[in-house]
Amino acid sequence: MKNTFKAILLSVCSVFLLGTFCFAGAVDDRAIAAGASFATIIDDGNFQAAYWVGSTLLRLANVEQEWLDRTARSQLVLGKVLERKFTRIRAVTSPAGLPDDDYRIILFTARTEYKAEAVEVILLHQVNGFWQVCSYSIR
Repeated sequence: MKNTFKAILLSVCSVFLLGTFCFAGAVDDRAIAAGASFATIIDDGNFQAAYWVGSTLLRLANVEQEWLDRTARSQLVLGKVLERKFTRIRAVTSPAGLPDDDYRIILFTARTEYKAEAVEVILLHQVNGFWQVCSYSIR
């Protein structure tokens, strides 16, 4: 009887943990897709569209013209992204300069016209169930 109870408890815990990991993976997949979609808008040179597709936090933290100029300069210096590969995702709750919330930092390794290996860093947070970009940079 004691072993049966342990087996049932272990099974219930395993299902719970597996479900939690599967859910976390789906959340991360949606964040990665949102980050890649945003980066594609940047690739196409639609900096103003990217600014307005980004979250309210992106707009509150960045004056529009300064963000457009900075993003355009980055693309002039490094060239357009020719190839992008997902590298890593990390969950954070308290990024510098932003309110505490559920965020994801996504890193892509990119090959640009003028740089063999650049790193794109995209910070996202959820707004009404959708991941939105609140910070973008390429180095």
